[in-house]
Amino acid sequence: MYEFTLEQFATQTCNQNRDIIKDLEATLHYYENVAQVDDDHERAETLKSMKIKLQSIVASLSMKVQGKCIGG
Repeated sequence: MYEFTLEQFATQTCNQNRDIIKDLEATLHYYENVAQVDDDHERAETLKSMKIKLQSIVASLSMKVQGKCIGG
């Protein structure tokens, strides 16, 4: 498992032409709008759970990184 300090995360999020927060938001979009459930109740519950967890992670990281981007 990878562990980053907030400063390392902010640097990775804001540099190298890659925005990790946007990548996570794209994944969240998939869970909310693209993933097919069909009639699979277990899959529906898994997607719902993942969506809720990811929403929390994105919100938390966005608040922590805000204003900490180097050169941003």
